[in-house]
Amino acid sequence: MTKGFTTPVHWHPQDELFKVLKGSLGLGFGRRLNRHNATILNPGAYGWVPGKSLHYTWSDGPAVLEIQGIGPFKTFHAHPASESRRHSNNKKRAR
Repeated sequence: MTKGFTTPVHWHPQDELFKVLKGSLGLGFGRRLNRHNATILNPGAYGWVPGKSLHYTWSDGPAVLEIQGIGPFKTFHAHPASESRRHSNNKKRAR
């Protein structure tokens, strides 16, 4: 993950298991991204996200993760319309 990386609220049909190898990762659960209601995982920490759980992640600095799960691995965004609007606004600002 690059510095400042954020995954918006999303879910997977299957469990997601991961280990933080380098850097740190913020992990939270719920319908809205809330850094105050989340956990910071440091190198060596393991994470488990049960299938169909709404969650989000971010990294304030570079991070390396090892992610495991049973495939095929699918991701569904909780707010797809607002996410596509946010990404299109970012493209407009970059010009």
